[in-house]
Amino acid sequence: MTAAVNLANITMHTTNEDYAKRIFRILRAHNHMEPAEHIKLWAISSGWLPKTTARLEVLAEKAFGLSAKPKLNNPEHAAQLYKRWIDMTPS
Repeated sequence: MTAAVNLANITMHTTNEDYAKRIFRILRAHNHMEPAEHIKLWAISSGWLPKTTARLEVLAEKAFGLSAKPKLNNPEHAAQLYKRWIDMTPS
């Protein structure tokens, strides 16, 4: 996510926010759960500014707080992204 987001902005731009929401929905759809505080700490350690970090934490709370799996706008594309992420993850 850090590679796709402009970290120079003081606040999270709409396109960056939409991207973060999409990532969190995909992860939640695949049963991933992560405390929003961990997302915030990751963002801080990755050089995100305080306001963008706070907004990312709110988005994570909403996505990972869902009781049901979220609807994905383009399930095929989401599956491809998720597979790419899994393939990039060291075993």
